[in-house]
Amino acid sequence: MARLPLPPDLDRRIPRQQRAQASCAAIFSATERILQRDGLAGLSTNRIAEQAGVSIGTLYQYFPHKQAVLLEMGQRDIAQARLAVAAALAVAPPGEVASAVARALVGHFAGRCQLRRVLAETVFSPGLHPELAVALTAAMQPLARQATSPARLFVLTRAVMGVLHGAVMAAEAPATAVLEAELLALVRGFLAQPDAGATA
Repeated sequence: MARLPLPPDLDRRIPRQQRAQASCAAIFSATERILQRDGLAGLSTNRIAEQAGVSIGTLYQYFPHKQAVLLEMGQRDIAQARLAVAAALAVAPPGEVASAVARALVGHFAGRCQLRRVLAETVFSPGLHPELAVALTAAMQPLARQATSPARLFVLTRAVMGVLHGAVMAAEAPATAVLEAELLALVRGFLAQPDAGATA
């Protein structure tokens, strides 16, 4: 799949009123339906507006092009992943922090393959990649008690990010339960090693 071009700085209205937020929600929903059915090749601002039930002018008030819609959806997806991790950690028993993080992340990114591939391409584009890294680092901060050095946390979050990106983009990814188990083994194995960054 060809990479999406990086969007320019977005000079657009921020939807604050209830009606505007409803319009944006309809735009996101329509975009997801189109992507799931027809892929990125079938996505255009005209089709999004038509299926969302809004005018093309209304869409352009908030999103100057389709990449801007995808970027916003990708950023929201990252935020939802962080919430999923936080919710899992809130009920995780002692000693099960790594398991809770792995299960929440794999569970969140499983399913809706066509949509997730496009969002992954958007968020992992050059220049946007650090945003996901920052979000995952924040989501995995509860592991910082074990991953004591910044270098250790950097390597751990990028390793998890790479596995999740690969699973989303792969045509035949492992089953969710298998992926979760292998990701957990990766995290636990890494944390069991001496922290080289703490002594560097």
